[in-house]
Amino acid sequence: MIKLTFLIPLILLLTSCSNQSEPGETEDLNQEIVTAATDTVSLIEIASVDDLEFLEFGFCNEAGTKVLMLKPPDSVKAANFNTVIDPSGKLVPLTYKSYKAPSKNDNYRQTPYNFNESGGHSYDVKGKLDAWNTVLMITDEFLLNRKIARSQPDTGVEMFSEEERKFIEKKYGRKIKKEQDAGGYDNGARMRWLEFEPKNDSLLVSIYFKLADGQKLFLDFPAVDDEISSWRVDDGGQFDFGSIRILAVFDGPEGLEFINDWMGAEGSSTSYWKQKDNSFAEKKSAYRYMAPM
Repeated sequence: MIKLTFLIPLILLLTSCSNQSEPGETEDLNQEIVTAATDTVSLIEIASVDDLEFLEFGFCNEAGTKVLMLKPPDSVKAANFNTVIDPSGKLVPLTYKSYKAPSKNDNYRQTPYNFNESGGHSYDVKGKLDAWNTVLMITDEFLLNRKIARSQPDTGVEMFSEEERKFIEKKYGRKIKKEQDAGGYDNGARMRWLEFEPKNDSLLVSIYFKLADGQKLFLDFPAVDDEISSWRVDDGGQFDFGSIRILAVFDGPEGLEFINDWMGAEGSSTSYWKQKDNSFAEKKSAYRYMAPM
């Protein structure tokens, strides 16, 4: 997990080595950097291969009726993106309009307030979206080999047995300090947030999925204790479960997949995760710079 504190030096490295791939990345490396006068990074996106070309991210206008894609204008078949997946799992139709150049008043913030000044591939929404969510844009191909798992009303079911709690604490060698049930899905999966007791200056939060067949999956968010910035810039050394919103969950060809939006002090990071054994691998990500003027 890359802390946003290090995004600028990372981008400088990627820019100077544009003909090379990062270790662990696959053939295809796409990146876009939009920099304001203060040299603040507003967007970085790194994608791997396979079916990732069928998923992109965007943002809305204030009314939630128009979308701009967060993607370089020449690097994608923009007209193929015809659907949005909203956080409830509903499919919302999109109509491609054109590429819109940024205006001279663009402040490089990918927010509803700056939508009219921003540039990007533009779309009309048949319906209305939440203006502040990062938009999940797909082509017809994306859902050919995966199924959306839709969230279910909270049933109040206790997720943990005492035996299960002991298993998790033994796995990490730490006691659970704080936890929060994040609800279930119609594929039988259930999600829970876990924060563990610190070990010296080592902090740890984990997303825990328990699948219908009893399989346990974990995505860890480790950090070094810092009273100013631990997991994210200016987080005050605290992890707010509410700062991460799950935008979509899928049953995919390799197991469980999900997409989350993580709001920080200066912007929002979006990540697409695919199951890898009993954990997850990040396959695609984007960052929206949203710091107040």
